[in-house]
Amino acid sequence: MHIIVLGAGAIGSAFGGLLAQAGHRVVLIGRRAHMHAIQERGLLIDGIWGGHRVGSLACYTSVEQMPAQERARCELALVTVKSYDTDALMRGCAGVLPGSTLFVSLQNGLGNIECIAAHAGWHRVIGGRVIFGVMFVDNGHVRVTVEADATALGVPASGTADRCCAGRLAQVFSSAGIRTVVTDCIERLLWGKMLYNCALNALATILNTHYGALLETGMQDSMLRMVEEIFAVAACCGVELPYDGPAQYAQVLFGELIPRTFDHLPSMLQDISRGKKTEIDALNGFIVERAREHGCPAPCNSVAAAMVRALEITHAQNGSAPH
Repeated sequence: MHIIVLGAGAIGSAFGGLLAQAGHRVVLIGRRAHMHAIQERGLLIDGIWGGHRVGSLACYTSVEQMPAQERARCELALVTVKSYDTDALMRGCAGVLPGSTLFVSLQNGLGNIECIAAHAGWHRVIGGRVIFGVMFVDNGHVRVTVEADATALGVPASGTADRCCAGRLAQVFSSAGIRTVVTDCIERLLWGKMLYNCALNALATILNTHYGALLETGMQDSMLRMVEEIFAVAACCGVELPYDGPAQYAQVLFGELIPRTFDHLPSMLQDISRGKKTEIDALNGFIVERAREHGCPAPCNSVAAAMVRALEITHAQNGSAPH
């Protein structure tokens, strides 16, 4: 396939590199320093999936930089930018790429699929639930650190894309070493990932620690309260989560998911440490906004979101990582 990765940071580079290694033509769109390092030395992917040095990647800092003939061949676009950049990205590239290009959202948070569809049409969108972790080590170097579950692909309920496409893409990803399954309920899985991200990322970022430390320092009750709020908000939104209730999910979170990702540092903490904007508004902040719309209280998520926003401000002012 001819594939473009829109936003080749940690996750996007891992997908793009492994797909290129599997024989696909892959173009990365990312930051200048990262793209330059990959062009100079190739992309290094290491970690729990082994070591890979991938040299067969085309790199640009924008879609507009790509030669017209390269753009014209693009069959698949993997959207891996931060949630807050999705709208601007799609405004710039939806009309530049061929009308047949299929977009796959592999992002954190909720609302990305709808944003992509608003620009490209529901017939060109597939949703993805990614629940493995990748760390940006240095320009030209990313590290796969944890895998909580298989990647899942599916056509959204509002989507009109050919559902067979999701199955074919799952085979393409799996053949490249990215374990991937197909689902008929991608929204439920994305809300399930929200449970995981909202319960862990903000607290670990505020405490400047890894996921496992949240168990070691007795944060279970706080995480449970946040999970209970998300279940309540999901019910108000008419969303059926893939668990019977907060107690069942807490058992999975504390007994399975956190142990599998024990040493992982959230990307939100990495963003704070680099002085970057976080995705808090697409995670806990998204839950708080939906709660307000439905008159459903979400105080724990609200406090967590406010504290992360405060960290963004204080870190930008002080120019140092949280301690």
